[in-house]
Amino acid sequence: MKKKIFNSLLLLLCLAAVVLGIKILFFNNKEANFKIASNVDFYIVSNNNIKSYKVENNKPKLLHTDKLAIAEDVNGWFSKGEIQNRYLIFSEGHSKSAKKNENILSIDFEKGELIKHGSNKYAYTGAGYTTDYYYTFQATGDDGLLYSFDKNGKEIDSYKFTSSALPSTQFTGSNGKLYMVITQENPKSKIFESSLYTFNDGNNLKVLEKQNIDNHSQYLYAFTSLEKIKENLYSPVTSRRNRKTFEVTPDNRIMKFDLKSKQKSFITLKENYPNLIYKSKSENYLITVHEPNMLQKSGFSVINTKNNENYFVAVSDILNSKIYEESNIWTLNTTKDNKLIILAGNSVLFYDLDNKTFLSETKIFNDNTETPLHVWTK
Repeated sequence: MKKKIFNSLLLLLCLAAVVLGIKILFFNNKEANFKIASNVDFYIVSNNNIKSYKVENNKPKLLHTDKLAIAEDVNGWFSKGEIQNRYLIFSEGHSKSAKKNENILSIDFEKGELIKHGSNKYAYTGAGYTTDYYYTFQATGDDGLLYSFDKNGKEIDSYKFTSSALPSTQFTGSNGKLYMVITQENPKSKIFESSLYTFNDGNNLKVLEKQNIDNHSQYLYAFTSLEKIKENLYSPVTSRRNRKTFEVTPDNRIMKFDLKSKQKSFITLKENYPNLIYKSKSENYLITVHEPNMLQKSGFSVINTKNNENYFVAVSDILNSKIYEESNIWTLNTTKDNKLIILAGNSVLFYDLDNKTFLSETKIFNDNTETPLHVWTK
C-alpha cells in the first residue's frame, strides 16, 4: 500500500516537473507567427501588430495585418538590430514599469516568426548591433554592463566596466568589430572625457582599442549615436557643456572619425540638436533625426556621404502641425533605391533622397493603442 502511495506521489511530482518545465520554456521562448508574402515591399512593426505593405504610385497599400502582442516597453531612442538582412532584434523593458515586460525579441522576416526571450538584460542606457549580433548596455553610477545576443535574441556574452561608463544611445560595427563612444571620468584629472572603444564582436567581448576623441580643453561634447560607413564613423554632437561653468549650449555638427588615420573632422548642419543617425542602404546618405523638444519642431537632416553636403527637412511643415508632438518621428528606414520611409505622427511619409523630393503622406495610424516601433524594408 505504501509503495503504491509512493509511486503515485512520484508520478504526480514528475508530472508537475514536466508542466513547470513547459511553462518555463514557454516563458523564455515565446513564439508567434505572421504572414510573409513575396509581393511585400515593407513591413511596419508596432506594439500590437505587424502590417505588410506594397508601394503603388509612391503610396503604401495595406496587404495584411497580423495581430500580435509584440512589446509594450520599447525605448525608441535605442537601436533595433537588422541582422543578416533577415532578423530584427530589439529589447523590451523599463525599470519603472509595473508590468515588468523584460524581453529580448527576434523577428524572422523569412519564416514569419517572432521569438521572445525573457531577460532583464534589456537596454536602458543604450543599444547597438553589428552584422551578426545585437547589444544592450546598462550603466550605473559605479559600472557599466555590455551584453551581446545572437540572431535569435539569445544572450551569448557580456563585458563589465569597473567604473561608471555612459555610452551613446546607439552604437554599431561590422567586420568582427563593435564601436562605441563612451564617456567616463578621468581618474587623474577628474574631468569627463569621451573615448572611442573598439570591441571584439560577438561571443568573445573584449576591448581591442581605446582612443580619446574628446580633447577639447573647454567643452565636453554630447555624442548621441553612432553609424559606420566603410572606414568612417559618424556621430552627432547634439550639444556641448562648458567644463568650468557647466553651461550647456546647442551644437549642430556630425563628428566624422576616420578609422585608418585616427583623425576626426566635423560636418556642420543647418539646424541644432542632431540626435539619432541612420545610414541609407546604399550608404550614399546619412539621415539624422533632430531632438524635437529642444528644436521645437520635428525634422531630419540628409547628408550626402560623398561630399558632405546637407539640408534640413521640416516634418512639422509637411504635416502642417503647429504642435511638434503631433509630427514626432517614430522611426525611419530606406529602400535599396534611396527612398526614405518615415513614420511620423499618424502618417507614413515617402521621400526621394536622390531627387530631394517629398513624395507622399498617408495616414495609417488611427488607433491610439498602436505604437510604431520599426519599418522593415526588403
